[in-house]
Amino acid sequence: MVRYGGASAFLGILSLIALSIFLSLFSGMAGIFIGKAIHKKPLPFILLPLIWVSRDWVIEKIFGGFPWCLAGYSQFKHLFFIQWAEWGGIHLITFLLVYFNVLIYIMIRERSPKYLMTILASLFLIDSVGFGLMTAQQRRMKPITVSQAGIIQPNITHDRTFDFQSISTELKRLFQISESLQRKGAEFVIWPEYTIPIYPRQTPFYLNQFDRSFRPPDPHFGRFYRLPESEQRVQRHVPF
Repeated sequence: MVRYGGASAFLGILSLIALSIFLSLFSGMAGIFIGKAIHKKPLPFILLPLIWVSRDWVIEKIFGGFPWCLAGYSQFKHLFFIQWAEWGGIHLITFLLVYFNVLIYIMIRERSPKYLMTILASLFLIDSVGFGLMTAQQRRMKPITVSQAGIIQPNITHDRTFDFQSISTELKRLFQISESLQRKGAEFVIWPEYTIPIYPRQTPFYLNQFDRSFRPPDPHFGRFYRLPESEQRVQRHVPF
């Protein structure tokens, strides 16, 4: 708020504290319910994930709109596990993750091997179904023509002040990276929506640079560019 909103430092800090307190209320309420549900029988490993996901859903859909840092995002490397998102999105992944954590906690607390069998059986079921979902998706995608994309993340600071020299330097760097991706087999290159503050159609100098390096499939600059040696035809631009 201070840097981009023009607010005073006092107002910025006060707003941050107020927002943090407001959002923490939902975690606190969920913690109270979890503390009571953990001792409920026979299904604490169902009640706790439901409470956790309900808290995420309330924050996301009703109050604040902050669906950030959800627990399910941590499983992005586990391909079979995250296939369940096809049925329930990120909230189902979070539910299953909390489900396993609660089972492990109860197994340690009660020192009962029966929970170990439940964990192993659940893992087998989830991974088996996930493998089936991924295999089915691969079969559906098999007839689709696959193109190799080059995606550039230039990591340009938003606070940076650009002048003609700095823009030209960044453009040269981006063109060089794009050409290296082309040599590696990329058929088209994607730059992020915020890369450098230019609009090629307004400046012939920049427009000529793009014309020499890319063949735009349509009038939308800064969105989707086809490399000159590619024969792949692009029917529409793709916002990044």
